[in-house]
This record gives sequence, C-alpha cells and structure tokens, in this order.
Amino acid sequence: MEPADAAYGALLAVRFALAFAPGYLHPDEYFQSLEPAASLLLGTRQPLAWEFNAEQRGREPIRSWAAPLVSCGPGMMLVLPLLSAVMPQSPARAVVLSVRIPLALASLALDAAVATLCRRHGWPVRRTLLVLASAWPLLTYALRPFSNTLELYCLAAALLLALPTPRSPTPSARAMVGLGALLAVGTWIRFTFIIWAAPALYAALIARRSPLLVCAGLIPAAAALIVLDARLYGGVCADTWLSCVTPLEAARYNVKYGNLAAHGVHSRVTHAGLNAPFLFSALFLAFSPACAEEFAAWREARVGDGGRRRDRADAKRSTRRRQSSSATSARAAKIEEPVVTARSVLRWTVLTGLGVLSAAPHQEARFLLPALLPLALLHATDATCNRGRTAMWALYNLGVAAAIGFAHQGGIVGALETARALAIDSASAAPPSALTPGLCDGAVGVLFWRTYSPPTSLTLTGEMGEIVKLRLEIVDLMSAHVDAVAYELRAKLDVKYAPSMLKNYGSSPFFAPVSRWRAACAGGVYIVMPAPRVAAARAAAAAARVNLTLLEEVWPHASAEDPPWALDDARLVVLRAEEPAAEDRD
Repeated sequence: MEPADAAYGALLAVRFALAFAPGYLHPDEYFQSLEPAASLLLGTRQPLAWEFNAEQRGREPIRSWAAPLVSCGPGMMLVLPLLSAVMPQSPARAVVLSVRIPLALASLALDAAVATLCRRHGWPVRRTLLVLASAWPLLTYALRPFSNTLELYCLAAALLLALPTPRSPTPSARAMVGLGALLAVGTWIRFTFIIWAAPALYAALIARRSPLLVCAGLIPAAAALIVLDARLYGGVCADTWLSCVTPLEAARYNVKYGNLAAHGVHSRVTHAGLNAPFLFSALFLAFSPACAEEFAAWREARVGDGGRRRDRADAKRSTRRRQSSSATSARAAKIEEPVVTARSVLRWTVLTGLGVLSAAPHQEARFLLPALLPLALLHATDATCNRGRTAMWALYNLGVAAAIGFAHQGGIVGALETARALAIDSASAAPPSALTPGLCDGAVGVLFWRTYSPPTSLTLTGEMGEIVKLRLEIVDLMSAHVDAVAYELRAKLDVKYAPSMLKNYGSSPFFAPVSRWRAACAGGVYIVMPAPRVAAARAAAAAARVNLTLLEEVWPHASAEDPPWALDDARLVVLRAEEPAAEDRD
C-alpha cells in the first residue's frame, strides 16, 4: 500500500471517529436543522427557532424546510431505528448520531468529486485529497447539519457540472439543466449559495450561451421548493405561495443592519483577517499572492495590447460615433472576451464569496466553509510542498479538530441524557401530571448555566424515535449573573421565598430574573454548569440558603468563555439544589 493511501485511510478513520465525538460547535447545529427536523419527523413539537417561526416574527419565514429535511431527514428515517435498537438507553445520542453518520458518508462523495475534478484537469489527486481530508473544517463543520455544510456539497456539484476542461470545454445540455436545478436547491438551502456559484454559472454560460437550459432546471425546482414550504408552514404561505419565497425573505432580512446587529456586529475585515486564516491556514496564505496574479491577468486581458479597450469615459463620449461607423471599424473596436479557465473560476469563487460576505456586518467563520473546496483544489501543493509545511498543516488541523470536535461544549448531550433519566425516575415515583406552560408543577427542573442552549428535542425521544412525555422543564440561563442563578434556584425550591430575594437583589445592575415560575419544582431542581463556575455558584447559592450537591460529571467539556485551566476543569457538572436542613438554617 502506498504511504499516501495509508495516510488517507487513517484520516478517514479520524473523520468517522469525530462524527461520534460529543463536541457541540454552534447552536445553529441543532436549532436550524435537527430541532425543526425532529419536530416534523419525530413529532417532538418543541418551540422552533425564530427563523422557522413565522407567527413569532409576524411575517413570512426566512428559512426553507429543505435544509433540515436534507441534512437530517434520511438519518432520522433510516438510521435512527437501527441506533435505537443498538443503544436504547441513550436516545439523545442516538438522534445525534443518526444525523452525523449519513453526513460522514456524504463527505465521501465530496472526496470523490475532488478526485474527479483533479483527474479532469491534471491536478495532483492524492495530495489534494490528503489536504482536504485533513482540513479541520471538513473534520468538524462538514460532519454537522449546518446549512453551510450542504452549501459546500452543492458547490462541489456545481463545479463538476460547470468547470471547463480541455476535452470538454462546453457543458452538455443535461449539465446546464442540472446546474439550474442545483442553483434552486442550493439557494433554498442557504440564500448565499448563489454568490458562491456565480463564477461557475458565468463560466458555463460563456461556454454555452443557453440560459434557457438553466431556467429549464431552475424554475421547476424552485416551484417545487416553494410548494414544499407553503405546505409545511401553512398559514399565510398556504394562502399565497409566492409570499413564502424564503431566499428572498432571508436576503431582505440580512440586508438590514439593525437585524444583523441583534446577532452581533463584526468588523468588515473579520472574514479576511481572522476567519479565513483560522479556517484554511496555509491554503489561504497561498491564495493571497495568487489573487494578485489573477487580477493582473484579468486586467491585461481586459485592456489588451495596443489599447484596444477604451476606458468607460471614452466609450461614453464615442458611443454615437461607433454606432455610425462602418462594419470594419466596429470589428476593430470589438473587445475580446478573456479565456475562462478552471483555475480562474476557482479563484473567482473564493474572491466573490469572500468579498460579498465581507460586506455584511455579521461574520461567522462557518459562513466561509464553501471556500474550502476551491482553495484545496488550487493550493494543496503549496500548503504541503515540503515536510516542514506538511507537518505544520497536519498538527494545526488535527489539533483544532480534536479541540473543537471533541471537547468544545461536549458535555451538553450527556447532561440532557442525565436530565431525561431524572425525569423518568421522577415519573416512576409519582403519576404524570399535566404541565402548564411556564410553570414547573410537579416536574423536574433542570437549569443550564453558561453553556450553549440545550436542544430540548433530544430529551423527548425514546426507542425508535417515539415521543415520551416527561415531567421535565429545561431552562436556559445563558450567561446570567450568578445572583440571578441563585434567585432561580431558590424560586424553584420555595416560591414564597423568591419575592424577598427579588427585593434584595433587584437593585443589582447585573441581576435580572430569567423566569417567573409561580410554583416550585416538586420533582427536584438541578443545575448544569462548567466546572470552573462551581465555586462561584455555590457561594451565591449558600447566600440564598440553597445547597448544591454534586450529582454527575460529564467529560469532556470546554469553552472559550470558561476555559479549563486544569484537566479537572474540562467537565460539565450536574448539581442537585436542595434547601438546607433545619439546623443549618439556624
């Protein structure tokens, strides 16, 4: 076996191992994909994220159901029954893995697309595959049900259909129709896909001037997606289908600065100066000088020898003269179109995506995930041209993949499993009672503090994805002040004591009660938090006459907000909140 083949096999093993890792990359990993899909396919019926909740926003939805159905649907329908039979005691992990395993298998199709593109254009196949397979964004983001992940896969398909080759410089009619359908699907999955696919579409239309073929694929696919969203959303979408064109609604929402400010505002150079180097490291560093060469070549092609291309001012002043000139002078003044090559399409794919997305004030690293494919095709050799660069590339990417994919917020799913087990124990001790929204009557109350938002749908599924009605109330305290946490704990234990605490702590500028439940949690009160915050929480709880007792630890767990400075801190702890004994009160 060749060393490159052995290395690729090892990287595949790492990829599938990270698919089983407990890391939690971003809330959108669950709330924009798994939660909507679980609500629709498993019947969990938990409140959906605001993007899917048209009634909450008071206007049309901005997310299509295509993304959660494509990313999570096959796994929930086909893989989840098998996993539920194998691991019946861990339904939450079964749901998560049922989504990640099909995505890991789909990533093999991405490898095949890269190998095909390399063979068509004479680029190094093995080196490109090794660089792609070892890139940490592929080992983490591409295995999670983000819309950016599907955007990456759609871009790979678009490049396969549209990139010109020496043997086939003109795409076939079937490829043009398929490209149109792919544009519709990709844009409905994420509205920015049209930005990434624009250079490939341009190259295809230059090679074969047949926009009608593109429309023949785009229009039926777009109509089908509009009907799908109208049927699933109902309401105003069911009455007027054209009012639920989700890519247009998403674009309208994202062009308003005030809307993006609610999600966080970044500098316009965050993508180019921070996110792209963080994601792509040596690939992006090699891309910068190549951009300068590409721009110089483009400028030379546009200007031409002997000044054949007039500048715009001269063109405007001489428009009337050219119109009345002879056919010979018109042919002499004609501008030649630059030759579109595969490498130029790839470079413009990165430049277009990076440039347009940098114009928006809200910039998250995963928005640039589609750029991984063209950068790997362009600069895999540059990033690993010698042993030193290869070692640096491998150490950086595998290290980041392990830290983010394995440890980052890794205890949340395990803590949800614990919360579900506590609710089951409580239900076996007393008959279930109907819960009133916003109350905690007779339920187990579990508070999550200083963690990512817990996906509550994972606590509602049992074997074979069946829905289990549990007496469980989960509250996300986010990053509330520790005094607010103490108030919440006391309010759940003794509602009569809470008003006096509110009076005492209400003057604090950092204090704001998160919820106003009017009844205590008779089934027990628990709080989940990172280990570095336990000492502060216990001190505040003691001042509120609440004892916190360690119940369980979930490994590993780490976050940038509460970094584990010691190995013992890399855990998420579940604490039981109890009133002190009578002698302790005195």
